[in-house]
Amino acid sequence: MFYCLIYVVMYKMKWAFILSVFLFSATSVVAQGVFRSSSSIRFSKRDFADTVKVKVIDGAVIVPVEIAGSVRNLLFDTGAQSGFWIRLDEEWMNLAEADSLNVMDINENRKKRASYVLPPVKLGGLVIENYSVVAADGMRNYLCDMFDGAMGFDLVGRGLSFKLDTKDSLLIVTDIKGFFAAEEQGRPYVKYKLVNKSRPVIDVEMPFGTLSTIFDTGAMRTWVQMSQRMLDNWLYKHPKKREEVDALTVQMDSTINTNIGMFGLKKDTMVERVLRFPSLSVGGLLLDDLYLSTACNGSRVGAAVLSRASLIIDAQKKRFVFLPHDGSSVITVGNDGLGSISFVPTEPNDTLGVLKAVVRKGGAAYLKGVRTGDYLLEADGTPITDICTYVHLDRRNHEMSFKFRSPDGSLKHVVLERTF
Repeated sequence: MFYCLIYVVMYKMKWAFILSVFLFSATSVVAQGVFRSSSSIRFSKRDFADTVKVKVIDGAVIVPVEIAGSVRNLLFDTGAQSGFWIRLDEEWMNLAEADSLNVMDINENRKKRASYVLPPVKLGGLVIENYSVVAADGMRNYLCDMFDGAMGFDLVGRGLSFKLDTKDSLLIVTDIKGFFAAEEQGRPYVKYKLVNKSRPVIDVEMPFGTLSTIFDTGAMRTWVQMSQRMLDNWLYKHPKKREEVDALTVQMDSTINTNIGMFGLKKDTMVERVLRFPSLSVGGLLLDDLYLSTACNGSRVGAAVLSRASLIIDAQKKRFVFLPHDGSSVITVGNDGLGSISFVPTEPNDTLGVLKAVVRKGGAAYLKGVRTGDYLLEADGTPITDICTYVHLDRRNHEMSFKFRSPDGSLKHVVLERTF
């Protein structure tokens, strides 16, 4: 699901976004204990194909479903091994029927957590029964009602294939083998292998080697991520490649990193290496002029790819097939891949503001005088009094105006280009 929370940093735009989350791949959750097997999931139909109108947020797909008579919104999250739910006050949450799980999230926190079986879920004309979700209420305050939970990759493991049409905002689900064969013909694709039965791992060809990573449609505003720890381990095993990696590095500096997990928020300071790749290959799909930051706790290819391409998940052939919106097999990322500013939440007792800037040296925000630690007061004239105010701002404009206050009290007004 998501990851690098909020990474808020959302290096994806010059002005970045916050918590827009990022979601975390719910799962990057390791569960130990009694967990209801996906084999208990039942579908109401066979040999079917249904189409559902969805909402697309920068490539992430939010699917409306009906649960217990109400319409709820679920993130389609290939990074999640199973579903998750971000509330604990649902009437159908019966603790007497919940399994007890020992889970560890991306923040390396390990606690007991309950999993619940959803009431029948109506997805278009399909009814899904016995679908289990993990309670992940620690994320609730940061997701700002963007969705209620997520459906994970375990549904693909049960034989369902999907088309995430991010151009026309549609989801097509089917159990018919070869249903998308005509559309897949001649299109770029990448094969996946399953880890722990329901996590899709793909190979990404970088200029200096191959990265095996999760394909995570829950990682909003994320193109490609690789942690500094992973890169260090890789260089330890391939010391002769260090010069190549250094040649691709355009900046190294310490930065604030924020992650959201099942139990809430975690912030720390870490070293970031920014690499600029002339080209990177995800199977037959090329990402040109891509910036990659290592200020993250994991690695993944994220939902930003789907802001430029629709996706077919072929359960039978175990592959992701890309349908670029412009018909090409090459996506030029450029400034979409990395921004110059992002925001992290302040401490609960901080009375000066709710969001602080994290600024990359040499970027547009830095050159205009914004510094890491400045408080965000307004965006496009709207006072930022809570995180959700910022999350729900209208971002259709090419530029955004910001008002900051430095810790010393000085005010700064800047206009930054929106590139994602």
